Amino acid sequence: MNTIGCPNRTQLENWLRSKGVGNIRYMELNNLNSIIEGVIADLGASFVPQSAIKEYEENGLLKSFPIPEQYNTTRTFFIRRKDSLMTTSLSKFIEMIEEKTPYQRLVPKNNKSN
Repeated sequence: MNTIGCPNRTQLENWLRSKGVGNIRYMELNNLNSIIEGVIADLGASFVPQSAIKEYEENGLLKSFPIPEQYNTTRTFFIRRKDSLMTTSLSKFIEMIEEKTPYQRLVPKNNKSN
C-alpha cells in the first residue's frame, strides 16, 4: 500500500527525485518528536521545521542544511471548529496572522447540491 504522507514528505520525494533518487524506503511516524528521535538514532533523514531542531543542533545531535527554494515550502492551515466561540484573543491572533503572513484565503466549499 502506498500512502500519501504529509506535505513535507511530498517535498522530500520531489527533491530526491530531482537528484535521481527514486527507490526510497519510508518509516512513517506520527509526531515530530518521534521523527527527530528517529533521525538521531540513525534511522534515516527527514524534512522538519528548523525551529523544531534548534536545540538538537546546538547540542551537536543533528546537522541541517538549507533546501533548494522550490522544495522548502509547504502550505499550512490554521483551523478551528466552525461554531466555536470567537474570543477576543482568537480574533487578535487571526488578525496577526493575516497581517504578517502571506497567504491565500480559501473560501469554504458550498455543500449544497445544485
